[in-house]
Amino acid sequence: MFPLENVEEAKEYIRNKSMAIASGHVLMCHAICLKKDNVPVGYVCK
Repeated sequence: MFPLENVEEAKEYIRNKSMAIASGHVLMCHAICLKKDNVPVGYVCK
């Protein structure tokens, strides 16, 4: 899914992430970034 290709993918990602957090299934999310440019390449959620 990363990098996101368009606005629709971004909307879907945010919607899914918000639903998981609201449901209590996700307590914390961490962005994984490249050291050279600090651009997120993925996320880890627990």
